[in-house]
Formats: sequence, C-alpha cells, structure tokens
Amino acid sequence: MRALFFVFSFFITMSVFSMADTLVMRDLAVAWRTFDGKGAVSEYVKHENDIVFFELPKGSDSEKLLIGSDEPVDIWMNERLVKYNFSGLVTYTPDSLVVTFGSPIRVTIYQKGGIGKTLVTQMAEIRTGKGAVDPLHPRLEGFEHNAYLIILTILVLFTGVYRRLFPISFSHSFQTPLTFKMRSLSAEESYMSFGSIDNLFTGLYFSGLVSAFFSYSGVYPFREAPVSLAGSLWTWLFSTLLVFAFVLLKYGWSRLLSLIFDFKGVSNIHSQDFVSLFILVMAVCLGISAIDFTLFDFVSQTLKSGAILLLVLAVIFYQLWIYFKFDKYHSHRKLMIIVYLCTTEFLPGFLIIYWLVKLQ
Repeated sequence: MRALFFVFSFFITMSVFSMADTLVMRDLAVAWRTFDGKGAVSEYVKHENDIVFFELPKGSDSEKLLIGSDEPVDIWMNERLVKYNFSGLVTYTPDSLVVTFGSPIRVTIYQKGGIGKTLVTQMAEIRTGKGAVDPLHPRLEGFEHNAYLIILTILVLFTGVYRRLFPISFSHSFQTPLTFKMRSLSAEESYMSFGSIDNLFTGLYFSGLVSAFFSYSGVYPFREAPVSLAGSLWTWLFSTLLVFAFVLLKYGWSRLLSLIFDFKGVSNIHSQDFVSLFILVMAVCLGISAIDFTLFDFVSQTLKSGAILLLVLAVIFYQLWIYFKFDKYHSHRKLMIIVYLCTTEFLPGFLIIYWLVKLQ
C-alpha cells in the first residue's frame, strides 16, 4: 500500500506542476494544397486527392510540427522521403528540419486511396502560464478517447478485484523494486503453482496493462489503427489475449529448458517474478499516459518517451536482477544459468529494447 501511495502522490505532484503549462495548437490543414489532373497546384478537396503538401510556417523556437494519422501515409520533406507507410504520431523540430533539408520546408504527404479524415498536421507549443487550449483547433487523438477512459476504468476495477481476491499476489506485484526481495527458489515455500487461479488472473491483469500501453504508444495487432469506439475496445481485448498467450508460451519455453538443465521450479519462479515486477512498471507507465491524456490530449512526446525509457530501464534491471538471483542459489552452474537466461530472457529482452527504441 505504501508503494501505491507513493505512485499516486507522484502523479498528483506532476499534475500540479504541469497545470501551469498551456498547450497551444495551430492547425495547418488550412494551408494544404494539392495538384489537379494537369499537374497544376490547386486547393485541396477533402477525400478526393491522394497528395497534399504545405510549407512549414515560421513560428517561435519552442513550436514543434506534429504529423499524425491512423492510416498509413508516406511523408516527404523537400522531395526526400522520411516516412514510408507510417501510421501514428511523429514530431519534428523546425530548426532541425531546416538544418537537414534547407529552407523553406515543403511537407508532402501521400495516402493511397485518398487522404483520410484521420490525418492531422499541427504546430504545437507549450506555453507557461494558466490558460486553455484554443477550442477552434482540433485535438489530435492517439487512439479513441472514450475507449481510453473505458479501458482505464476496467483496469481500475480489475485492480480492486485483484487486491480483494488475491491479496498475496497483489502485494508481491505492488511493492517497490528496492524492496523486491529475492524470495527463495523453493516453489513450495514462496511461490504458488503457475497454473493456479491466482497466477492466471495475475497474468491476465498484466496482459490488460500491457495492451493498454500498446494503444497509448500507437502499437496495434492489426495493420491499421482503430478509428471507432468498438474497434478500439476490440483491439485492446484482442491485444490482451495475445499478450496473455505470450506469457503462457514464455512459461512453457522456460519450463522446457528448466527440465533440460534440471532447474527444479525455476520456470515457475522466473515467470512469476517477471509478471509481478512488470505489473508495477506498466502501472506507472499508464499513470504517465493518464497525465498525457488529461493535460496534453496525447500529444506530449516527452511524456511518451519518458514512459518508454522507463520500460527500457525496467527490462535491463530485471535481466540483471534475475541473473544475480539465480546465481545466488546455483552459483556452481553459472554456464547453465547464462545459457538458460540467454534463450529465455537476454535475447527476448534485447529484442524488446530494440523495438521500444524504434518507437521513439
């Protein structure tokens, strides 16, 4: 409970300090131009053209260019392709674009089948001082806002059920990493069976947290992002089941290797420690997303990058921690421990870190 209070207090403090910032948006859609059938520049007509372009306007040094789309688009800067088949949100600093591509900057965007309604091009600036976002400028949505609130509500309810029905597993998941004790490797003493109802619920709860963070990061199991409330909820549910299947497969693979290397009970302990630690990490990351949602309407690249960086550090921490834990009880079998963890933790962890860095 002290860990939960600390996390809650941290987010409240962040919110208080952030309330002094105002997000000001300038919609660049009014400057969109396209080409007619003869190749001449003409006014853009909604949903009737595959290409739009505009020149980057001059503004303050603190402004950033935001380009977002739920559907795949190609982006050029001064006739140079910078994003291919891209969906999601990307930010650029005008000064860096000028250094790389020269001035003036012409941004060209192509979408097969016609520019969709989800494409947004805006200049964003965070100004210090109280105020409100200009209501005349539309807000950019990373994923459907009502779905986010529903998902967050479901996860809060699941957290209450988790604490009520499975207090032991809950306490293991929501203790601070600094007090994350190296419990004994005796599964009979400190760990329940992986197939117990406690662990299955814990794994499902963990999967729901991860799936919600995927949505916040703009990662979807399908090629295209959802554009409706029902689609967003279905995507979250489907992603949750995929992550849960990954947890089960990870346990199965760990169990197979532990039998080969004669590590009794290690696969059960390994899997439970992984889920328990990352439940806390994912809860903190979703707390950051809640701040982004409340104050910046999902356009704060700093908060999103901070959440991803936290997850990267957690992956590195866990790999080191689990190695030293196994080495403490099996110090005479270091080579086997390294081989076991290379296939179950180090290689997958490296791939996860690489993927997370690519999201930046």
